[in-house]
Amino acid sequence: KIDTIVGCFSIGIIPTGSQDPYALRRQAAGIIQIILAHGLKLPLDRLFDLSLEVHSGKPIKREAADIRKDLYEFFALRVKNVLSEQGIRYDVVDAVMAAGYNDLRQTVNRAAAV
Repeated sequence: KIDTIVGCFSIGIIPTGSQDPYALRRQAAGIIQIILAHGLKLPLDRLFDLSLEVHSGKPIKREAADIRKDLYEFFALRVKNVLSEQGIRYDVVDAVMAAGYNDLRQTVNRAAAV
């Protein structure tokens, strides 16, 4: 899933509006659910770095730093959706996300505590 997302982002295929022909949003949500369901200690930055390494030998159209930035923004929206689906108020979600969301388990725990 992450390799597909990073591969698409690296060649400029980034979902916009209602356009998501490769179901990248669903794949990102799946990644988040897997990490949370299994209690994995896998920070997003590490996940992104590993996948970017896999794609480093392939022709890409964008800089790794730009891809990483777009990935964080893309996953931020998915994390917000996950928290909202758990019944957490939007103001709590915004506060928790402002504190960082690299560690998904910690983010969910902070939201539950608030």
